Amino acid sequence: MPRSSRARAKLDVASLEERRRKDRERYQRKKQDGLIKTIKDFTPRQQRQMRKMWREKSKLRREKEKIKKRTDKILNDTPPSSPSSSFSRIACGNAVSARNRRRLKAKNEFLTMKLQLERRLAKYRMQILRLKKNKVQRTTDQVSIKEKIHSFLLDDENIRLTAGKKETITRRKVKKQIRLLNDTLLNLHKIFINKSGLKVSYETFRRHRPFWVIFPTAALRNTCLCSVCTNNDYIVYALHNAKILSYSKASLLAKSLCCSNEPNVACLERKCSQCTDKKVNFNVINGSDTICYERWVTKNITVTIKGEEKQVKKTEQK
Repeated sequence: MPRSSRARAKLDVASLEERRRKDRERYQRKKQDGLIKTIKDFTPRQQRQMRKMWREKSKLRREKEKIKKRTDKILNDTPPSSPSSSFSRIACGNAVSARNRRRLKAKNEFLTMKLQLERRLAKYRMQILRLKKNKVQRTTDQVSIKEKIHSFLLDDENIRLTAGKKETITRRKVKKQIRLLNDTLLNLHKIFINKSGLKVSYETFRRHRPFWVIFPTAALRNTCLCSVCTNNDYIVYALHNAKILSYSKASLLAKSLCCSNEPNVACLERKCSQCTDKKVNFNVINGSDTICYERWVTKNITVTIKGEEKQVKKTEQK
């Protein structure tokens, strides 16, 4: 090669390298100025779309490379023929046709797979929409059932309200007055099904019970157990054991003096005109008999606390 030709070749390579360097610098400036965005600058959804497009293009490129390699292999394996031979032109035409068919087949397979994926995606999208709709419907039904169970359990026929100021319960910063159930949950569940006509399981009925509606216990019963009432019961019980009275408790004796067999203030104060003449029936055989009974007695006793004597009251059973 002449010297001038070699110089021109070197000059072309140098100019090409210079142009590439300028292109790289221009690209970096645009990237710094924000004119060119990288994949990190896009939203997650846009990133997924771009990666999907890259995968499809890579797949097509690989298919083209495979087809090109097979075509090159066929052309290399074909023995050379005379340029003027008609058979050589026919073989080249067949090879080109086969290559085109392979490309069309690959493209057809790709489009078929893409269509199947789109159909499957549309199917799953509809399933998600139906599931969301059913979930909203189930949530609405559950809220309706919960409200009906609350309304049933808060009815005065099924509960009683406590009157104590301290008889409250707090859950999640919500303070409510305690209500006591009049019956077991099993029986109330059966009554609820009969009244409402809803097919609600016992577990659902129990789960939707308001937290301030609780089961009654001995500690929550608003009853009197003072020494006066207890001593009256002891006296009546002792008379019952002596076969003088037919009642074993003072409450039963009080009911016998009322006109409606229920404790009434007017009847107990002997102000009722219907039962004011009622009297207790005694069965006294020998009036000189001595009857023993127990009672609670409060007395003052002396105790020593930290070395000092103090007077305290103590209630004992005698």
